[in-house]
Amino acid sequence: TLDAIDPAVFAVNTTATGVVRSVVTKVLSADSLADYAIRIDASEHLQFIYRTEKGGRWNTVTMPETVIPAGEWVNVAATLNEDGIDGLVTLTVYRPATDITETYQERLQGRLRGGEGTLYFGDADGAAGTVAGMVGALDEVRIWGDVRTAAELAASAAGPLSALDLADANLLGYWRFDD
Repeated sequence: TLDAIDPAVFAVNTTATGVVRSVVTKVLSADSLADYAIRIDASEHLQFIYRTEKGGRWNTVTMPETVIPAGEWVNVAATLNEDGIDGLVTLTVYRPATDITETYQERLQGRLRGGEGTLYFGDADGAAGTVAGMVGALDEVRIWGDVRTAAELAASAAGPLSALDLADANLLGYWRFDD
């Protein structure tokens, strides 16, 4: 059960542009509505949207300077660190072709609603607003119980996790999507 977002790391290669595309969405069991989603907006920017525990208001964190271009594999990480106030969202994009890592952080505007739910990959089920499903490819989705550093992201970007990573107690979920 994922009560909030642990670090989610995945590789994405989109083929559609100009529409909002859902990459990962968590839908709560309690009300069948999205708790949060990681998506790419119509301007090709990475977004993290979430509902707060007070009134279920939607908030959006957008990585403003980084474009996720169609047809290029990029590794993406979204991390939520809750603290005594609300928390901090960190969005990271690593480009294996150029070895460039870009990071953006923003403070949450209320605590994440959280609770038991289901993760959807590439599906807009329950997402806020008019959102298309993922058009493109998704690979190597990983959910971690700790924050991955830029060096860790770069080291594991080339392919499947190593035996050492697979044995890591902080690895909560792993989907290779290679069948």
